[in-house]
Amino acid sequence: MDVSYFVPAHGFVDSAAVMREEERNYRLALERIIAEGTRLHDAGTPVDAASAAARFEPYDGWTRAANNAFAGLKRVYMELDGQLK
Repeated sequence: MDVSYFVPAHGFVDSAAVMREEERNYRLALERIIAEGTRLHDAGTPVDAASAAARFEPYDGWTRAANNAFAGLKRVYMELDGQLK
């Protein structure tokens, strides 16, 4: 979208350039969770231990990382185990 400002439903409002960068980083963080979940699942790490074993850098310092890591990893495990439809 060729706009001057993005107004998200959550978070802050900033210039389009900043919001595009935030969107890019969000996507990279999701890709990181999927990659870590897949790595740990394939290594046989139990889902309950996955959060402690996961490496999320450079996203591990994000404000909500600690709160959302387990839920994200659990969804990856569920997807890999065919539990999501």
